[in-house]
Amino acid sequence: MKRTPLRRTPMKPYRRKAEDRVPDWLYGYLYARDRGCVPARLGAPDPCDGRLTIEHVKSESMVGKRAPSDKFHTLIACLGHNTGWCLTSAAKQAERDYLSRVELVEDVA
Repeated sequence: MKRTPLRRTPMKPYRRKAEDRVPDWLYGYLYARDRGCVPARLGAPDPCDGRLTIEHVKSESMVGKRAPSDKFHTLIACLGHNTGWCLTSAAKQAERDYLSRVELVEDVA
């Protein structure tokens, strides 16, 4: 059996496309609008854990696609609530209701 050495090539880092990135102005807007972890105010049973991040909320079920990075589909959540509580359908509906109240947009709900 012929043996050849494995050639290892370095992996390229994953970078989001320019149109998929969260714009810089949106960070400041969301922190001023939400003033902390939103799921904690919506009835999440666990206490906040970790740093604050941006959570994307889909207006309808889209498998494999992230919601748009705009003020109508994003909110602030801590890492604990971003990975655990928000996975239930009732939690997603509560987040959609919050966004429709705050932004006064009908297409989010």
